[in-house]
Amino acid sequence: MSIYAIDLPKNFITIDFETTAAGQLKVNFKDILGKDVTTVFTNDITLGNNKLIIDLAKYSIQSGIYFLELSVDNQPSYVQKLVIAE
Repeated sequence: MSIYAIDLPKNFITIDFETTAAGQLKVNFKDILGKDVTTVFTNDITLGNNKLIIDLAKYSIQSGIYFLELSVDNQPSYVQKLVIAE
């Protein structure tokens, strides 16, 4: 999985990821203690390469340290630390 903000307006991030199975994807932001902050995406995805563009301002994500969790069909599949700085 890769996360980047190149060539996007402020407060947007792009998440590129590959899945080994189709299913319902859920993308959560968790705080440093592991508590859910917000869910930024819930929808069906296809097998293979996928890309999401997320507007952080829409979900009131402030500067800080987060863990971005991707889960398919409620099975955690990937967690990555994410530092958001303004």
